[in-house]
Amino acid sequence: KNQLSGSAVLTQLPASLEVLNLLDNQFSGALDLTRLPPNMSHLYAGNNSFSGTVDLSHLPQGLRRLCLSENELSGKVFISDALFDYVEVENTKLIKRHMK
Repeated sequence: KNQLSGSAVLTQLPASLEVLNLLDNQFSGALDLTRLPPNMSHLYAGNNSFSGTVDLSHLPQGLRRLCLSENELSGKVFISDALFDYVEVENTKLIKRHMK
C-alpha cells in the first residue's frame, strides 16, 4: 500500500497515456473522468477516498477496465451494456443502473 495523498487531477494527463494505477493510496476529492486521454485503456482508482458523484458518460472508447471500488463516491450511475462488464464500483455509495 502506498501513502500518496491529495487530489488527483485527471483532466490534464498526457494524450498518449494508456494505463494509470492509483490503487491503494489516500487520494481524496472529486474524480473528474470527463477528459481522460483518448488512448487510455485501464484506470485503477480503487481503495482511495475519492468523493462526490462521477460522470461515466464521456469515457474514452478504448477504456477496457475502470476500477472505482472502495471510495466515498455517491449517486446513481447509468451504465450502458458496453460499460457494464468492466466498471467496478463495489463498496461505494454508487448505484449501478443498467441501461440498454
